[in-house]
Amino acid sequence: MGVISYLYKPEIGDCLKLALHGSQTDEVKILSPTVIGIVRNMVNGRWGSLNQGDLDTLDLLAQGMPPKQIAQVLDINYQTVCRRRRKLKSVLSVNNNDQIIDAARRQGLII
Repeated sequence: MGVISYLYKPEIGDCLKLALHGSQTDEVKILSPTVIGIVRNMVNGRWGSLNQGDLDTLDLLAQGMPPKQIAQVLDINYQTVCRRRRKLKSVLSVNNNDQIIDAARRQGLII
């Protein structure tokens, strides 16, 4: 299980063009539907507020790790983990950790 957190800079322009134009060229067929969906959602500003720390926290939540252990693994304060969970709940429009994970999977944030 992993988090898709970024694309390499050289790929971003091509992915954006392909995702936005919906072209069905051979290059689009190489990109997975998940990547195309993520790029489209990023363009629409849906997950633009999530940073790498938020995605790292999401990945560990998806692995079933409790917040205190996440804080230890990421070497951050427990309150930072709580803040990141609140942010994830807000961005994904959910109410609890189980819903965070379900929504993130449905929307392609985690595999």
